[in-house]
Amino acid sequence: MRLLSRLRARPLPETEARKARSIAQLRSEAVPVFDILPPLDGAAQITLRKAPQVAGRAIGAMICAVLGETRDIDLVAELVEQYHADDLFTAAERAFIADPAPDDATCARFVWRYEGVNVLLWACGFGDALPYPAEAVHAPRMGRLLSRLGREGLQVQAKMRPAGDILDAADLAYRYHWAVRNARLNKRHPPSNLDQGVVYERHYAFNWLIGSLGQDWDDITTDT
Repeated sequence: MRLLSRLRARPLPETEARKARSIAQLRSEAVPVFDILPPLDGAAQITLRKAPQVAGRAIGAMICAVLGETRDIDLVAELVEQYHADDLFTAAERAFIADPAPDDATCARFVWRYEGVNVLLWACGFGDALPYPAEAVHAPRMGRLLSRLGREGLQVQAKMRPAGDILDAADLAYRYHWAVRNARLNKRHPPSNLDQGVVYERHYAFNWLIGSLGQDWDDITTDT
């Protein structure tokens, strides 16, 4: 129903142009496209998250990714204190931190949040363009940035990129996600070396950034 409602809506010129640019890039990368996949909303139709909130979300997600990777409760307690992060966690993250013996699948799910952190930091103006989603982000680089700036420095220095730039990247992530999902449904490897975990986490983080369906971080959906 959500897809059909988007198809019935009259697209704005901005959104159609963005879709065309995304499709052209995907074709240049030999990534399959689905021409009738509708465009995302335009800049006037979204509610972009504010920079301090995005920076804080990056810190909370980063700490949970560290816990998923290391399972070091003492280290995470130190990080929570270092970043004064008690108020930065979602309900699911609090439950994860409080669990003395999380299972492997849960830890792996939170480790993947490094990819979302990369998107959030990029949206806040830190770093260059997001690379082609073929391999995992270098987590220590992000850790050094957070350590150098701390919570206050990160939130003060964060400056959201223009909504159009964020929507360009979000539209591309959405279409990459369709390509890897289509490959999986057809029992094929992801096309053009796309990493399905990286693609999923980017789509997830972008949907939160642009306020898709008004969903909170724990409840984000990634329809394609």
